[in-house]
Amino acid sequence: MSNQNNDIQDFLNDKSVKESLAKGASPDKLNYKSLFGWFFAGILTVVVFIYIAMTLYNYFSFHQGQKSAASAVFYELEDLRAKHNEELTTFGVIDDSSGVYRVPVDSAITLILEDYAN
Repeated sequence: MSNQNNDIQDFLNDKSVKESLAKGASPDKLNYKSLFGWFFAGILTVVVFIYIAMTLYNYFSFHQGQKSAASAVFYELEDLRAKHNEELTTFGVIDDSSGVYRVPVDSAITLILEDYAN
C-alpha cells in the first residue's frame, strides 16, 4: 500500500501533472464495474427501444395493409357486376336471325304472370 501511495505522490509532484491540475484536470480513479454496468445497461436499453419500435412498425403497417385491402375496389369485379346488371335490367338482341331477344327480369316475370293469368 505504501508503494502505491509513493507512486501517487510521484505522479502528483511531476511538473506536467501540476500544470494540468492547475488548468482543472484531476487524476481519476475509474470504477470499472460501474462503467461496464452502465455500458451494458445502455446497450440493453437501446436494444429494447429498437425492439419496441420494430414491433410498433410491424403492428401499424399490418393494420394499414388490412385497411387498404378492406377498402380496395376490385375494378374487374365491379366491371363484371355492371355488365351482368346491364344484361339483367335492359332489353337487347341476342340472335336476331333466330329471334332470340334479351328481356329484363322484372319484365319477364310480368309477362309470365300475364301469360299464366290468361
